[in-house]
Amino acid sequence: QVGRPGMCKKIATLLLFSLFGHTVYAYELGFRTIEEPLPILLDFSGSSDSGITWHAAAIDALNTWSETTEFEFTLVPQQADPCAVFPPHFIGDDRNAVAFSDDACGVPFDEDTLAITFSVTIITGDIYTLESDVVINSSIDWDIYNGPMRLFTTDFKRVLIHELGHMIGLNHEDDVPAIMASFVD
Repeated sequence: QVGRPGMCKKIATLLLFSLFGHTVYAYELGFRTIEEPLPILLDFSGSSDSGITWHAAAIDALNTWSETTEFEFTLVPQQADPCAVFPPHFIGDDRNAVAFSDDACGVPFDEDTLAITFSVTIITGDIYTLESDVVINSSIDWDIYNGPMRLFTTDFKRVLIHELGHMIGLNHEDDVPAIMASFVD
């Protein structure tokens, strides 16, 4: 997560079509990224229980932002550790990585935490996010599917779309049904 309430400089409004219909919602950006298209390092192996590969779902998540907004990601098909240089210095490595892990850079996940986005932000005049990394909780019972939410399994693609929203600077939106809601119902 980036910033604190009241500290974020509101920079732009971004439209995103909800995954649950054709309703359009607007969101305010917190810190904007310094680079676009934003290179994302990820390379997932294996398939979900539904037979869809984790990598294909990740590409779909990246494409969701490209198809519904003006923001662009660039896929770098490479495995990377989002936590490679975070603790104890929290300075980042100038790479935007996404990976599964059993903890959040050395800190155990809370029971209800699906994933976390860490960002390195520079605040001098303009506010820019230099790097964002996503750590996905590997202890969750993940699957990949379309349609309504299912009991006892969580849709990997929806959660990754949410975390990518944080990478581009979106905050949580809990006032309307949205992919950027802070909780999955």
